[in-house]
Amino acid sequence: MDSPGHSAQYCSYTFMEYHSKKILFIVTLDKRNTDRKSTNMEKACFQKGMQFFREKHLRVVEVVTDAHNQIAALMSKIYLFLLPSNLFDN
Repeated sequence: MDSPGHSAQYCSYTFMEYHSKKILFIVTLDKRNTDRKSTNMEKACFQKGMQFFREKHLRVVEVVTDAHNQIAALMSKIYLFLLPSNLFDN
């Protein structure tokens, strides 16, 4: 199940437009949505947000996030167009 020290039940991910500081999308997932693995929730939330932007035909040009391994892997495989401008907030 979860790795030692992880027992999160929910994950919320917020997508904000940088210049206006307006919240564009918020997603909250329960651990039950990710095979009861809290370590998969951040990736699932990110994917759900990116899907929302794709469906609304909104262009994402930059992502600022922590250095989460699953998000970095997604960006290098699926969201290649983000690589030149992605930033990791440490």
